[in-house]
Amino acid sequence: MFDFDALSHAIISQTVLCVGDLMLDEFVYGEVSRISPEAPAPVIAVQRSETNIGGAGNVARNIASLGARCIFASLTGEDEAGAKLKAALAQESLIESVLVCDSERPTTRKVRFVSEHFSTHMLRADWELAQPASAEIEQKLLDAILPCLPRADIVLLSDYAKGVLTARVIRNIIDAARKLGKRVIVDPKSPNFAIYRGATLLTPNRKEFAEATRSRAETEKNIADAAQDVMQLADCEAVLVTQSEHGMTLVPRQGDPIHVPAHPVKVRDVSGAGDTVAAVLAVVLAAGADWETALRMANAAAAVAVSDDEIMAAVTVLASTEGIFAAPEGGAALAAYQVLLEDGFLKESDRVVLFNTGSGYKYLDTFAKYWGVEGWAPPIKLPASRNIGGIIGPY
Repeated sequence: MFDFDALSHAIISQTVLCVGDLMLDEFVYGEVSRISPEAPAPVIAVQRSETNIGGAGNVARNIASLGARCIFASLTGEDEAGAKLKAALAQESLIESVLVCDSERPTTRKVRFVSEHFSTHMLRADWELAQPASAEIEQKLLDAILPCLPRADIVLLSDYAKGVLTARVIRNIIDAARKLGKRVIVDPKSPNFAIYRGATLLTPNRKEFAEATRSRAETEKNIADAAQDVMQLADCEAVLVTQSEHGMTLVPRQGDPIHVPAHPVKVRDVSGAGDTVAAVLAVVLAAGADWETALRMANAAAAVAVSDDEIMAAVTVLASTEGIFAAPEGGAALAAYQVLLEDGFLKESDRVVLFNTGSGYKYLDTFAKYWGVEGWAPPIKLPASRNIGGIIGPY
């Protein structure tokens, strides 16, 4: 078991330089009860809508939710969506935004229409120009990003192939980071992994990995064998392949492959899981965690990110892997704790802290509370038989 206390205190002093494609995510929720008389299309009676920072911006928010600082560099258009994103990022106290404006392209915007009752995506409308940034904009990005490198403990490139991370931008950032001794994590989109040459860690999903390596990537051995070629091609130290319900496989250049199975949760929405994995990996590696610790923490975070029942997923996942877990307020916290004792997940002698979970970043908010980020109360440890405000745990 790693020293969670030491790691948690180290994380809040880390700074991650995150570079990638920023998007405005909008969700329109409503009920569908009829088909349009004008065309064979469902009619959604809109009930509510919400707007979120998306793409690499979501990675930045995940980093900040973990308690680390984030320098976030990206591109926006000169439009309403860009203005909304700038305003939203300005509200994030742990995120320093370095945004370049390109008046020749729209801010990437995705609007999803969702059936409230069935939680089903019916349609997505995109506004985007998925083309590499011009040479002029590339230079503006590099002029803004490279001076930030000395202040970063680690670099994370979140590639959504929307134009920010061109081959030139990627090359300049990785080369500059290596000269300064900074590790670089890449969540890749290009099937040509050679453009990320010199990165420390690549984190493709299984589909991306299979396409890039022209392998089936169906078994741990398939992945481990193909990853050797990737590490030689990209001159990286490790490759992490995420495999949805099949877990994650990390293949380091030094040492044996490590596979962790996915935690059994009812999946609500897989979108955003990759962002969570990248953010957790960057933060905990910067804080000094080894490969296996970083992998297991990222795997636990991903399970909660996609879960249909975030609270119970957090209880099950974190209790079984990290020695802490989240629970709802009041008596439900004590009930959850008793269930975990009865099921053998915990012993009464285990050091346990329960946290209330809020809307949005369930798992990540839990860690923020534990780390004492400004605005959060520190954890309270009480005997197992006591419960105050949903925060309990044996001395």
